[in-house]
Amino acid sequence: MLKQNTEYHIVNTASVGGLLTAPGSGSYCVSKHGVVVLSEILYRELKQGGHNIGISVLCPGIINTKINEFARNRPPELQNAPGEEAWDMSDPKVQEIMRSLKEIFENGMPPQQVADIVFKAVKENRFYIYADTERFVPMIEARMEDILQERNPSAIPPNT
Repeated sequence: MLKQNTEYHIVNTASVGGLLTAPGSGSYCVSKHGVVVLSEILYRELKQGGHNIGISVLCPGIINTKINEFARNRPPELQNAPGEEAWDMSDPKVQEIMRSLKEIFENGMPPQQVADIVFKAVKENRFYIYADTERFVPMIEARMEDILQERNPSAIPPNT
């Protein structure tokens, strides 16, 4: 891209989990925070270098995808052997969690709507792209205020 010296725009997909923290989601949030930070650094480096490459980071909330069916993407050689599943799917509590997750994602924003939001943001050259601002921006603001005021994080994010 740098050698071609033409206009480009990169959109990295993180998650609202890249701007927030939630109990029980440590590895997920850490990886998504990494995408946000990498995107911010790349943005600054390209602007400092005077390059004509835009950068955005998509931090969507709940999208109607199959993210909770994560095993579908695991290569066969990395599949758990029968009886070695990380979750005991015969456990009624696990079954309820999985039902709840499925319902949450089925009621999420349609992917096409997210795509429309992304294209609009790219046209406007916006860096941070949120798909569910009504729900998550107040939580992001509360976290940032905790940081700025040097307050301890709340145990549960507000508005959840």
